Amino acid sequence: MLTYACPCDAGAAGISLVLQPDAAGSDTYLDDGNPGTNWGAATDMRISNKSNSQKRGLLKFDLSGIPAAALVTSATLELNLEGIGSGDTASIALHRVTRDWHPAQTNWNVALNTSNWTSPGGDIDPTAITSAVIDPLTPGATQWDITALVGDWVAGNQNNYGLMLKGSPGVNHADFSTSNHATAALRPKLTIRYHCPCGAQCTVPETPSCSALFIPDSVAGEFSTAGKSYRYNTGITPVPEGMPFNGKTVPSGGGWIAVGGSGRLVLLSRSGQMLDDTFTTGLSGLEGVAYVPSGELAGKLVVVKGSQIYLIDPTILPPGSSYKHMSVDFASDLRGASYIDGGHFDGHIALVDKAAHRLFIIAQNFTLVQSRDLSVMPGAPASYSGGVEGIAHLPDTDLFLLTDVTLGYAHLYSAQGFWQRGYEVINKFGISKPTSAAIDPQTCAHVLGSHPDDRYKLLTSTNADDGTRQSILAPAGDTFILSVNQTHNMGSDTGLQVEVENKGHRRAALLRFDLGTLPADAKVHSAKLRLHAHNRVGNQNWNLQVHRIKESWTENGATWLSRDGSQNWSGGPGGSYAPTVVASLPVAGTGWYEFDVTALVQEWLDGVSPNNGVQIIADAPQKNGLEFSSREAPMHHSWLLSMASDTLLWRPSGACPGPCPASPAAAGVVPLLREEV
Repeated sequence: MLTYACPCDAGAAGISLVLQPDAAGSDTYLDDGNPGTNWGAATDMRISNKSNSQKRGLLKFDLSGIPAAALVTSATLELNLEGIGSGDTASIALHRVTRDWHPAQTNWNVALNTSNWTSPGGDIDPTAITSAVIDPLTPGATQWDITALVGDWVAGNQNNYGLMLKGSPGVNHADFSTSNHATAALRPKLTIRYHCPCGAQCTVPETPSCSALFIPDSVAGEFSTAGKSYRYNTGITPVPEGMPFNGKTVPSGGGWIAVGGSGRLVLLSRSGQMLDDTFTTGLSGLEGVAYVPSGELAGKLVVVKGSQIYLIDPTILPPGSSYKHMSVDFASDLRGASYIDGGHFDGHIALVDKAAHRLFIIAQNFTLVQSRDLSVMPGAPASYSGGVEGIAHLPDTDLFLLTDVTLGYAHLYSAQGFWQRGYEVINKFGISKPTSAAIDPQTCAHVLGSHPDDRYKLLTSTNADDGTRQSILAPAGDTFILSVNQTHNMGSDTGLQVEVENKGHRRAALLRFDLGTLPADAKVHSAKLRLHAHNRVGNQNWNLQVHRIKESWTENGATWLSRDGSQNWSGGPGGSYAPTVVASLPVAGTGWYEFDVTALVQEWLDGVSPNNGVQIIADAPQKNGLEFSSREAPMHHSWLLSMASDTLLWRPSGACPGPCPASPAAAGVVPLLREEV
C-alpha cells in the first residue's frame, strides 16, 4: 500500500507517471477494406480518411495504478508518426470510445469476440477531444493534451474504453508505431502528472500479486462435502462478493461455486459454509466449472463434461432453464475448466481433456485458440500417468495447476503444454484422488477437491517469500536471413532456418526478447533459450552456435544485407554479431534444443551490452541444417525460460526496496517511471 500526502501549495507538483506498454499493450486499428481482419499484432496503427479507404486507430491505457481521489494536472499522449502516404499536412483527431473492445478481437464490425459495434467502424463520442497536426516532412513524436479526459477516467466520471484516432479528409496511410514496435522508445506513451487534494490522502490500489507459483508444504484449511446425498467435488471456481446466484448474493469476501455429478451447482462461503444447494441444472455427470468475471460472458459460468460445454446464467430462474450448450469436435472427455486471468491468453478459458491428455484454450465465443499435448519433461514423476482432471490458471502467468487422479499428484504446466514441476498429494496432504483445482484469489492457496473422501483442501507454503519471480518470455521478434537471396525478408515465415547450403551459402536465425517486465536490477538465476526443430537437412555431425547481436534490427526488415530494410549491417553482410559464442549444442536430430543464456541475459539487464537479441548460426559442413518453429508457427514456439520451469527465473538484488513487482505487469502496462517531484 502506497500513500501520498501533498501540502496545500503542492500545485502541479506531486507524482509523475509514464505508461508505455510493451507488446501486450492495447492498440490496433479498424479497416473498412478488411472488415473481418484484426490488426492487434501489427507494428503500426494505420489512419486513412478517403472515400474508398477508412482506417481508424484504437488504443487504451491501464490507469488502475492512479488513486481515484487524485487530481490529474496534466496528461499527454505521444505517438511516433512513421510517415504519411498522402503528401500534405493533415490533422489527427482523438475521440472517446464509448464501449469496451479487445485489441486481439476487434475489427471494423466486431468490438469484443462476437459482439458487434453498434456502428461499424467503432462506437465513439462524435465530438473530438482534441487534434494534432501531422506533416509528411516531419515524422516523429506527435502529442495530444488529454488532461481533462484522463481526469474523468481516474475519477470514474467516464468509463475508460480508450481513444479512437481519426484523420482529416484526404489522409492516406498515416502510420503510427504501436506497442508491438521493436523499438521500445517508439511505442505509444502516456505521461501523467497528478497530486492529492489539500488535506486528503491518496491510496494507490494494490497491484494483484497472487501468482500462486509455489509448491505447498502445509494445509491452510479445508471444508467437508460429506453427508450430502450428492457430491460436488468434480469442479470448483472462486466467485466475487456481490455476485447474484439463484436469488441470493455472494457475501463479503467472495465465495465458491462447486459442481458435481448430480448436476447441482452449490454456493459456498470462502470458509466452505453451504449457502445454497438448490440450483439443479437437470444435467448429470458435470465435471468442471469456471466463473467468467469479464468480457462477453461476464457473470456467466462455463461448465464442461465429455464433448459438451454448457453456458449457465446463475441469475435465471428456475435453474433448469438457465443454460445453453454446444458440442465441440476437438475434445471428447473434458474434465476441467478455468478462466485465464492475465498472461498471454488473458480473458480466455482453459479446458483439459483427460482421454486425449490435452490442454485447450478457447475464446469466449467458444472458438478454439490453442490445443497442446501435455508433454512429459525431464524431472516428471517416474510413474507419470496423465490422468488429469482439474485445472486452475495461476494469475498473471502462463502456467496452470492440473490435478492427476491416477497418480495422486498436482502438476504445474505451461500454456504450451510443458511440464514444469509437481507435488504428491496423497501421503503428504491426505488427498486420495484430486478431482478438481482452483486458486484462492485472496490467499493464493491451491484448492484441490478430493474424491471419494469428500473434501476440499487449501494448500499453501509456509516458507517466506525470497523475492523469486518467474516470467515466460515469447519472442518479441524472430526471422532468418539467407545469403542465397540477400535482400529477401523472412519475418513472416513460420520457420527459422539455420543451415550451410550447397556452395557455402548460409542461413542464420535471429531472435529478440523484450525484458521490459523485469526490474533492471534483477539477479538472474537461470535463463534458457528453447527452440523446437521440426526439420533436419543432412546427417553429419555439427554444432549450433548462439551469438549476441550487436545492432538493432526489425523482424520485417532484416535481410542478409540489411538490419531493418534501410540500413545495412555495419559488420557487413550476414548480420552483426559478437564473435564470442554464448552457447553451443551438438545437433542430435529434430526436437527441442535448450541453450543456457543466463550470463547474456544478466549482461543485458546490467546494461553491459544492448539487448538486440541473438543470432544462431551453423558450424556445419555443406548441405546440413535445421529448421526451428518461429513465433508465426501454429505450435512449438521458441521461449526464453529456466531449466526447471520453462521460465526466466529472476530474483531482486539488495537494491530492490522489498520484493520487486511480480512479472508480467498487469494488463501489459509497464510503469517506466514513477517519481516524486
